[in-house]
Amino acid sequence: MVTWDGTGRVDLYLSVDGGGSWQLHEIGLSGGSHRLIVPHTPSRFAAVKLERTVPRSVGKTPGLFTIETSIALLSFGAKVAKDGGALITWSSDPGPADLGGYRLERADPGATWRTIVALTGETAYTDRDAGAGARYRLFGVNGLGEELLLGEAALASGAALSAWPLPYRGGDLRIRFATASGLGGGRGQATVDVHDISGRRVRRLAAGLFEPGFQTAIWDGRDDRGALVGAGIYFLRSRSGNESTALKVVVVR
Repeated sequence: MVTWDGTGRVDLYLSVDGGGSWQLHEIGLSGGSHRLIVPHTPSRFAAVKLERTVPRSVGKTPGLFTIETSIALLSFGAKVAKDGGALITWSSDPGPADLGGYRLERADPGATWRTIVALTGETAYTDRDAGAGARYRLFGVNGLGEELLLGEAALASGAALSAWPLPYRGGDLRIRFATASGLGGGRGQATVDVHDISGRRVRRLAAGLFEPGFQTAIWDGRDDRGALVGAGIYFLRSRSGNESTALKVVVVR
């Protein structure tokens, strides 16, 4: 609450840098008091001043005050998108209208975190390059460019066999496949192969004993001889226990 003595209408200004710069907040106030709603900008150097035009006078707060802020994460999740990749959604209080924005990071299995969205005011993002086992971190960015880690989410997929990004245009195709448990709940046998449209095996990507659950594999678009495959339709096939699963992969060159 800002209060003052005197007559006439005043304009109210707020500074968050100790008076180095001023932002006009209200024009033509009267009555001797006003409830100031400060922006979502943390500062230890906030100050208020009032200016009256007729007769001319200026009044400032005798010292500085602190604006404290916080961001509450309401939801944050990642799921497989319908057309490939991952759909990441989130919400926070306060929302994007009162923030500088959000920053989003991704970490693939065995890799370090890297920024995939530097700054956005949106609350959803489709990551076309998402792969099996991808994890995400969301940061809130305030008006001073300061960041607060809001939360972490992992890409959830219940499919026994999935791959990203699709259609495949080159680089690494990240594959996630399920492995059934072996005798006594131990490791189970699993294979993952690439077949062409005629059914001929083009490349073996994984074979062996794996822990029960989900595993990852990478296809670089090459056959067993190391040559790049041509454009067209291929199929990923995974086998584990008594289960066999197929997934169509369109290769675009």
